[in-house]
Amino acid sequence: MKNLLLILLCLPLLFSSCSKEDCNCPTDTNNNNNSSEPSSLIIGLWDVIQYDWSDSLDMVNGITTFSSFPGDSNFWVPDGSLTLDFREDLMVYSAFFDGAGNLIEIEDNEYGVTGNALYYNGAWLISTISNTNMILVKTEDDEQETLYCER
Repeated sequence: MKNLLLILLCLPLLFSSCSKEDCNCPTDTNNNNNSSEPSSLIIGLWDVIQYDWSDSLDMVNGITTFSSFPGDSNFWVPDGSLTLDFREDLMVYSAFFDGAGNLIEIEDNEYGVTGNALYYNGAWLISTISNTNMILVKTEDDEQETLYCER
């Protein structure tokens, strides 16, 4: 059933195309983006490669309390991975995969970017962003979360 859901989500992409005469059609937003604006660089697929968590005492001492990586038993999806798909229509899709690469679940949320601020499940600081790497930091109450992502 989950594989069918993934196929149904991807099927419209197979039948959409643009001709060179269509000026309103994006060609390649992932690889040839020459903009340095976070709002345009964030568009596309991002694999979460590391998640760090610290509490207030650790932040003062510069210590990370907890780090996990895809495939760890203590990652968001035990022994699995997470991919974020930021779209131009300001929707982000979170795809959770098990250790064998099978899709477990897709969540969709709206997002917004203003300067270096990303609003998605709370307020995140876009600490670093390029065509290939992104670091997101969320500080809330006495906790700090850091997501390390790459394409």
